[in-house]
Amino acid sequence: MGEKKSMVVIAGSDALENIYKAFIMATVGGGMGADVTMFFTMSGLNAVKKGGAEKINMPGAPALTELLQQAKDLGIHLVACSLAMSVLGIKEEDLIDGVKPVGAATALDHAFNVDLTLSF
Repeated sequence: MGEKKSMVVIAGSDALENIYKAFIMATVGGGMGADVTMFFTMSGLNAVKKGGAEKINMPGAPALTELLQQAKDLGIHLVACSLAMSVLGIKEEDLIDGVKPVGAATALDHAFNVDLTLSF
């Protein structure tokens, strides 16, 4: 068995085709055993705000709340861009449990050290 793979998925948009691609790639990667971090920024933060995932649904696809729970169950690290939060007036208490605010430098430092980085 090879070395464990790692990936960062950047969710920068809550547009249906983007946020769903981010969650699908992250959960598939996590299901394949990769160490996955999802970095939410700008409108992508809506997916991890309290009540936000319930408002984002694509007909014919699993509910975003289900994908979010699957991500948590797989141990995917959920992090939020602290600068974007500040710009958009989002406070840490506005985020769902398990989401950690981090600076862009922290996110980039992590992205430099993974096998794959995807941005949606």
